[in-house]
Amino acid sequence: MGSGKSAMAISEGYEANKHGQKTALLLKSTIDGKGGKFVISRLGIKKEVDFLIKPEKGFLYKKLKNILRAAKGKIRKIIIDEAQFLTENNVQELVEIVEEFEVIASCYSLQSDFCGKMFSGTIVLLPFAVRLIQLESQPISPTDGEIAIMNVRYKKGKVTFEGDQIAIDEAGKKKPVFTYTSESVGEFQRLKKQWEKKNKKIKN
Repeated sequence: MGSGKSAMAISEGYEANKHGQKTALLLKSTIDGKGGKFVISRLGIKKEVDFLIKPEKGFLYKKLKNILRAAKGKIRKIIIDEAQFLTENNVQELVEIVEEFEVIASCYSLQSDFCGKMFSGTIVLLPFAVRLIQLESQPISPTDGEIAIMNVRYKKGKVTFEGDQIAIDEAGKKKPVFTYTSESVGEFQRLKKQWEKKNKKIKN
């Protein structure tokens, strides 16, 4: 949503590993189809992940356990981009790994979707968060001076609050089906009420 979270995830991994010794893993979910095995930032930078997280129960715990045991204490951090796509099983297994191997998990996640509803992965992650950092971005429509923390979805240039929660365009597609802007809570509410009023008339 323009706050630079993917760029920060890549940067955090770079800083941890820049001295030639791998001390951090960079991961993302298979549900995030954008970029395939790469974390891609809107700033134009990208980085290949160490592995993709599958939603299957037991996958993440087993994969991380094997890697961390082989690393013999050298890996101290697990960085996850687009963590809102994690399943409840993924989160529980990540927490187990953090406790068992005494490593840090740094998760970059959206809080809510284009309808203002929290992602299931975020809901499960929040109770385990030791520290929360809200990344800010400037709203496209700065009518009330607030920071932008909401996503607004557009289809063919028009605001929409319909459709699947997760809609990721295929890599290489010239024109995305949906585009998004970042807005303040006040502007988000205004756009949503306007859309609901318009669509109520159409249905009637």
